[in-house]
Amino acid sequence: MAPLDSIEAGAATQVYAATAPELAGKGGGYLCNCQLSKVDDETESPLIVRSYAVDPAGAARLWQISEELVGQSFP
Repeated sequence: MAPLDSIEAGAATQVYAATAPELAGKGGGYLCNCQLSKVDDETESPLIVRSYAVDPAGAARLWQISEELVGQSFP
């Protein structure tokens, strides 16, 4: 089991996401260790994200199914 990060290290990526000017207008990305994760379906690393996690069609389908399950539509 990996050691736990300090409070500061644990919060660093969230603070980076909220304040980094280079991320302005780039919502929906995945961040790890204060950097934007690369999309890669082959590499085993906590610094990457799989393509299915950033697929707009998959996200739209999940939204539709979620609305059906709760019986309510959201804009």
